[in-house]
Amino acid sequence: MCEGNCNASTGYFCTLNTVNLVSGGQQKLRTLLNSANQITIIKIDHLIVPLTAAGRNLLSLATITNGIFYQRYLEAEFLVPSGTVFGELSVKNAPNLRSFIVGDECQVAILTLEQTSIDRIPPTIGTLGKLAHLRLINNKLTRLQLDVLVRTRNLLRLDVTKNQISQLLTSSSSWGTSTATGISLTWFDLSDNWLESIDLAMFVPLTRLERLMLDRNRLVRLGSSIPVMLPSLKFLMVEQNNLTTLNWDGLVHLPKLGVLSLNKNGFEDVPKSWGSLDDLYAVMMENNRVRTFDLAVLRPLPVLQQIYLLRNQITSVQFSGSNCDLPPLQTINLSTNQIKSFNLRGCPLPNLGTLMLTSNQLQVVPASLLKTDTNVAVLMRLNPLRCTNLKQYTHQLIYNMLYTDFLMPGITACPNGSFFIAEVSRTVCCVENSQ
Repeated sequence: MCEGNCNASTGYFCTLNTVNLVSGGQQKLRTLLNSANQITIIKIDHLIVPLTAAGRNLLSLATITNGIFYQRYLEAEFLVPSGTVFGELSVKNAPNLRSFIVGDECQVAILTLEQTSIDRIPPTIGTLGKLAHLRLINNKLTRLQLDVLVRTRNLLRLDVTKNQISQLLTSSSSWGTSTATGISLTWFDLSDNWLESIDLAMFVPLTRLERLMLDRNRLVRLGSSIPVMLPSLKFLMVEQNNLTTLNWDGLVHLPKLGVLSLNKNGFEDVPKSWGSLDDLYAVMMENNRVRTFDLAVLRPLPVLQQIYLLRNQITSVQFSGSNCDLPPLQTINLSTNQIKSFNLRGCPLPNLGTLMLTSNQLQVVPASLLKTDTNVAVLMRLNPLRCTNLKQYTHQLIYNMLYTDFLMPGITACPNGSFFIAEVSRTVCCVENSQ
């Protein structure tokens, strides 16, 4: 009757070749579930139904299972009849599906519509009062009407990735007024769409929003038309877009933002106008076109601990401020750039634990950061470091405060031919001044 394998940690996965709901199929499923209490998943390869796989058949299936997943659905309409209760409902690989209708008094906690021809959030989804997670992935959405969130107040997570959304729209009659208060959304993923500009003012009613993902769009602007505050936002991900600047000063207040990721954009400078980001502790700007890095631009970020600028075009690192009022930086990653100059003018970074300068063009070690009483680890492999300079840091090399190129076991020569012995088991590679 059933083919499958029993796994103690996951329960019993059962595969049925064919279930005929026209002729005793529902009773077959019920008997199977009653006779084997370890079964947690039943896969049906071929489901025979009277008229449609949804509608009344869905209502009957809801009496024997908590979740149903259609891996392939060929009809143009999907009806969730009144009174249906599911923990999870998923419809995937449904190229003909254009209409999704929910009846009254239905309860679904997690709903997924993936690879369909649906071009908007179905209006009747607002009747799902207990809907907590909505996934509309790889469909035909071109515009997103945010007002639908007013009708789904218990929705916590909204995923509309891999559509063609180029506009976010709201109705002034409901959005931004008292009717929009109480929206529960905490997680909003708009990645892999066609957005070119976003006004953060549109998200003001989302007072509980903690994560906003905007990766892989076409953004050239991310700002605000008016002063805004998003009081709960902790993670803002804007990777792989076309941003070249942030102009947030005086307009954008994100008091809880902890992580800002701007990887793979078009920035030529580290932003100067950050807005009010009192809790920001990590900035990622890998794979941009940043040419110089002046740590003074970080002063408006009072608790910043980590900054990542890997794979840019940085040639110099400096500090131009008059006072050493820098944030408590713990990690600075500047690997894979073209840095030839590193001069903080003696400005200390007392909290710094790791400075990564691997794969640059530095000839000398940043002296101010490697005092014997500090605990910083400086990584400087793949730099043309001068022998005369490196020999001054033998102590730091021996005690793993400074990491540079050295002879590995089985290798008998340094790339440039020059070296010195730091200790018995460590031969340090370097470049002679004449090279």
